[in-house]
Amino acid sequence: MEILSCVVILGICAAISAPYIGTHDDMRASSAARTLVSDLLYVQNQAIATSTKVYVQFDVTNSTYTVLTALPSTIATHPVNKSPFVVALNTGSLNGCGIQSVNFDDQTMLAFDELGTPYSVSGGVATALQSGKVIIKSGNYSLKVMVLPVTGQIIIQ
Repeated sequence: MEILSCVVILGICAAISAPYIGTHDDMRASSAARTLVSDLLYVQNQAIATSTKVYVQFDVTNSTYTVLTALPSTIATHPVNKSPFVVALNTGSLNGCGIQSVNFDDQTMLAFDELGTPYSVSGGVATALQSGKVIIKSGNYSLKVMVLPVTGQIIIQ
């Protein structure tokens, strides 16, 4: 009888905990989105601090983004690890995450100026941003990182 009670209790515990043992796609996507937001805020603050435009080039195919201090290809140095500032989302703790789409007024490059104002960039020409978003995906779960025009406010939806 006691063994049967233990088996029943273990079965109930397993039934309750099974949904939480899933793929954790939501947490991975959330982590990737927070990483992107953090990096975009850093880029925006660098542009303000240096009174220059600072750029972020997104590569959807490889799920990477690169921070540039000048066009066409001067890659910034990452402030923490002192290596080129290129972030690959589908590696390490973000394995399984990717950039599903990027749209900054139909462009894949974003810039911030000395006031923190966002711009879409095409062919080296910066135009005031009208709408901007990056969709981060992990498994069946996705999050949208929005960059608002004029203010440059960055939010996750």
